[in-house]
Amino acid sequence: MSVRFQYNKTSLHQLNKQLLVRLKALPTLKNKESALRIEVKKSKSKLEKLEKNFEKLLSRENENMRMWNEFDPELVKRDEVILKHKKIAGIKTPELDELTFNVKDFFVFGSPKRYL
Repeated sequence: MSVRFQYNKTSLHQLNKQLLVRLKALPTLKNKESALRIEVKKSKSKLEKLEKNFEKLLSRENENMRMWNEFDPELVKRDEVILKHKKIAGIKTPELDELTFNVKDFFVFGSPKRYL
């Protein structure tokens, strides 16, 4: 951002006023930045834990993987994703609130690919 200035007292006074505003806002901006950095760090550690749990769950379910081909992937579909906004350091960030699925009816005793 370029600063336009003139060589007179009025312009110098306005520049000094703008400088004071920026200097007063600097600690607040630094605090917000550090709060956001902490929140990012927490989110990353939470993500790592979730990924580890997911890997454990997948390794336990490896034996049942062959059965997945028997079922039609259209049986379960994501219906709606609802997000809520959470304020972190004065900044609105989206957060998952609710996830709804649409499950089609199917005949339990027949072929999994046949629907009711």
